[in-house]
Amino acid sequence: MSICGVSGPWKDVAFVVLLVMSFLEAVHAAYNRAQGCLYARVTQSRYRIPERPYR
Repeated sequence: MSICGVSGPWKDVAFVVLLVMSFLEAVHAAYNRAQGCLYARVTQSRYRIPERPYR
């Protein structure tokens, strides 16, 4: 599996495929993190409201 021996456009194709896959993985991880933060923020704001006001 040595890409160094491959000459021509196939090396560029493999490089682009790896780049796109890593980019999509990073985007997916960032989206999951943002979704988790948003969900935590919504639940915190929902639970933060006291049922009876403080006196």
